[in-house]
Amino acid sequence: MVAQQQQQCNPQWPRGEERIHTFKDLSIAIQRALVRFKAFHAHERRAAHEAKIMEMLLRDLKVDGCIIVADWKVRESNSQRHEPV
Repeated sequence: MVAQQQQQCNPQWPRGEERIHTFKDLSIAIQRALVRFKAFHAHERRAAHEAKIMEMLLRDLKVDGCIIVADWKVRESNSQRHEPV
């Protein structure tokens, strides 16, 4: 019985099964929500900025021009996975 109660109040809950029984549980849940919200907000701001820049580049593109896009995020993550040669 005690093990079940400790499992219910465990801050390492599986996603979607969070239960808040104490003020500490509430504090942890709020902190996690704030971290997720800030990450989502930063992602949305970055996406909006990238879209605005791309729109500006496409608007100013001449008939004989081109746009080259390098996805540095993917490039960095791939280079971190490979061992140095």
